[in-house]
Amino acid sequence: MLAKDDRDYMIKKDEKQKCKRVEPLTLKQQQNQTIGILKKQAMEEWQEMYWNSSKDLWYHNITVESKCTDNLSKMVTGVIMKKDSRRILSNITQFRTGHGNFGAWFKKFGIEKDSYNCKCGELETVHHILVECPLLEEERKGLKRISPEMDMSTLLNSLTGLQEIVSFISAWRD
Repeated sequence: MLAKDDRDYMIKKDEKQKCKRVEPLTLKQQQNQTIGILKKQAMEEWQEMYWNSSKDLWYHNITVESKCTDNLSKMVTGVIMKKDSRRILSNITQFRTGHGNFGAWFKKFGIEKDSYNCKCGELETVHHILVECPLLEEERKGLKRISPEMDMSTLLNSLTGLQEIVSFISAWRD
């Protein structure tokens, strides 16, 4: 909101440092400006809490370096959804968030399941499936071509990585 003295008009300096009169903002414009400021502050507070949280860091860790943006969702929508099934997109989301049909997820939330372990006997986590499981070594070769060090940020936040994840998921789930 504008200060009391500024309600009649605002002063703005142009490039030549001359002052010119600017029409006062309408009540609706002031409300929109205030809402915009509040939204920005809320987003900044949320981001601060998110980046400083120590709880469940899987998604945080894969997005730290890549700063995932709207480009990723456009990429997923524009490329992957056009040629792959909804099940694949669902699996990608589960891999990216760590929340999905994995033994560790069921165990974390206390959901009864016959086994929380992978077929190899280890606890089934996203990291285990993508990086460690000896039963998936053959399916993992394409992922290693994209990122020899198996960097989750590269695999889960780039077009080439996601395309290879799609191939991996197709082979793994079949």
